[in-house]
Amino acid sequence: MYQLFIDRNENFEAKLQLEGASLKDTTCRLIIETEEWDLKFDGDINSKGEVKIPIKRLKNILNEGTSGKLLLEVLVEGDTYFQPIQEDFIAKTSKKVVAETKEPSTKETGIKITVTPSKKEEVDPIEKLTEEFYDTLIRSRIFESNVKNKKARVLQEIKKFHEAHSNIDKNILNEISKKVIVNIKKEL
Repeated sequence: MYQLFIDRNENFEAKLQLEGASLKDTTCRLIIETEEWDLKFDGDINSKGEVKIPIKRLKNILNEGTSGKLLLEVLVEGDTYFQPIQEDFIAKTSKKVVAETKEPSTKETGIKITVTPSKKEEVDPIEKLTEEFYDTLIRSRIFESNVKNKKARVLQEIKKFHEAHSNIDKNILNEISKKVIVNIKKEL
């Protein structure tokens, strides 16, 4: 099982041996499939058949313990498709901090105190991205009252948002953009 570290940028690496075709005209990409997301990352193949695919930090998209399939797709000379790697993966963090509370000493006073740390609520990654995009529009001074007059600016912000999150499926980004624009228009 492949361990995908979500709290840092990393590179997926593999070695290809190709017969009957040129590596020069070969492209590859890595697909990370989960129940919630399909993420795609383009990579490069050098003349020795070494594949290198950069994977951006996924901490705000995948939670630790998320599992799914990791697929390497290879397109040879533009018309021949191969999937030489299909492997299960699990999302992990490379760094962890564990803290344990201790009971205070009660020898002198006889008073006993117990401290229970509160649990942190998990944030839905789609909601987080939606809020992020909404905040971006507000910071760009695009409000309910002027959204119709600033159509070009809104389209520019949508493009920037998509570019900043290019590792996320375009359909999901489109849905987020539509949701934010519809909500702004509803508030008119």
